[in-house]
Amino acid sequence: MNLQKRVTSIRIRKLDLNHALDSRGYAHLAAASGLVIRDGKIYVIADDELSLGIFSLNHEEPGEVIRLAQGELPLDPKLRKQVKPDWESLVALPDARGLLAIPSGSTERRNHGVWIGFENARPLLLHTLDWSPLYTKLRSDYSELNIEGAAFLGDAIFLLQRGNGELGQNALIKLDAHGFLDACCREPRVIPAAVWRAAYPVSLGALEGVPLSFTDLSVDQKGRLVFLAAAEGSQSTYLDGECSGSVVGRLSCLGVVTDLEIIDARIKAEGIAYLGDRVFCVTDADDPTSPAELYELFI
Repeated sequence: MNLQKRVTSIRIRKLDLNHALDSRGYAHLAAASGLVIRDGKIYVIADDELSLGIFSLNHEEPGEVIRLAQGELPLDPKLRKQVKPDWESLVALPDARGLLAIPSGSTERRNHGVWIGFENARPLLLHTLDWSPLYTKLRSDYSELNIEGAAFLGDAIFLLQRGNGELGQNALIKLDAHGFLDACCREPRVIPAAVWRAAYPVSLGALEGVPLSFTDLSVDQKGRLVFLAAAEGSQSTYLDGECSGSVVGRLSCLGVVTDLEIIDARIKAEGIAYLGDRVFCVTDADDPTSPAELYELFI
């Protein structure tokens, strides 16, 4: 696809926190990977943390975090990568029933997500979701499984398979939303393979000679699927690479790219969310010392 159009972006804020997350002393979220906007707040998941970040959309005061899992992650970067849950997407559940942190499935250890319920407008009620049966089925089709985006639309929930491995398998995966939500609500909370409905390969092309791969998914005010993709110089679903930039585009429910534009800032955009006709994204600098940032995109 010929990339000609550019999207203007404006940096809104850094994702600084009101206290350090661990003994590394970093008082910020660094590896932002998913974004939801609700009631004037932005909720951000980071793929190398055990917490949900909560920030103001309209003010720059430091944010706070809510723990989503017990225990502590190792401080050593290599060990941390081995054991982190790798939550790569954050999606609002229908009918304001809460948020869903979705794991990548890129290793067998990355199969557990979290249902985040709200109590008195605070995200407090947590349930662990086991994605293993569905992800086992998906790995039969995608040996380099790496789920990086999700969105509810109609009677479906769509997932994005990120093709940042050697095979470059970008894909749109369709699940039955009713069966999915029923599985989320019943004990044990396990996502079965039976919710799978279809999968569509997606061709994204390249940016500056680097193949593009999906990083997140949302739905705009007209009910269209909108995605982010990054050009990251690594043929691995596990290891990071240098990022040449990101794009934003629209996608049909059959996996056809209908629009694709370059984001003018050279960022790795990893989470996207709409607020009416406004669209925002969060970034991942692949550097724990660098705070993630919130941008507004003018599509």
